[in-house]
Amino acid sequence: MLDSVSLSANRNNIIGLIGNNGAGKTTFIKIIARLISIDSGEINLPAQDKIAVVFDHSPFPSKLTINELEKVLSRLFLAWQTDRFFSYIEYFDLPLDVSINNFSKGMSMKLNISVALSHQAQVLLLDEPTSGLDPVVRIEILDIIKSYVKENEAVAVISTHILDDIEKIATSVIVMHEGKFVFKQEAEEIPDMDYLEKKIEDIMKNKEKFDDRAFSERFI
Repeated sequence: MLDSVSLSANRNNIIGLIGNNGAGKTTFIKIIARLISIDSGEINLPAQDKIAVVFDHSPFPSKLTINELEKVLSRLFLAWQTDRFFSYIEYFDLPLDVSINNFSKGMSMKLNISVALSHQAQVLLLDEPTSGLDPVVRIEILDIIKSYVKENEAVAVISTHILDDIEKIATSVIVMHEGKFVFKQEAEEIPDMDYLEKKIEDIMKNKEKFDDRAFSERFI
């Protein structure tokens, strides 16, 4: 359950969302994606087909091949870009005629990313997109997300527990704990990941309280 969370973002923002298991990160992303309804408040986002969601599992029918899946997706998305999709598939060296259920976790995540970036999404919602992946694949995916946000003036929210990912890609950082935003700061104001890790430890131990009012004036 979330408690009075509030977030706004400008174009080209990549917001890193950190928190322990059960903190509410996935719930927050599902709410933004309109996969979960809310009891109160409001969500002001582009149309549904301008939002791309990536979870750490494949949402696609496992018996389909990439060629078959592309035919389905081209009918689902109004702004589907076939050439862009297959350029990502080629870059990631994914097989076109192998059933998705035979893909490794890394291959599935590459496919998820390829789909998310191929229908002109203005908002990217990424839930643990690099969890369990080897370092080379992690860097590849983070670089592609960063490039997409810059080239398309998009906004990304990336949920992760990997601080190295935050350091590499985020322009702003939010820490969640027990359904609340307990820390927000622009990445350029964070001296290093040791500082951020210490902040998180203090928050989890209730040593430090967060005053959202002071931050809201400067966090966009």
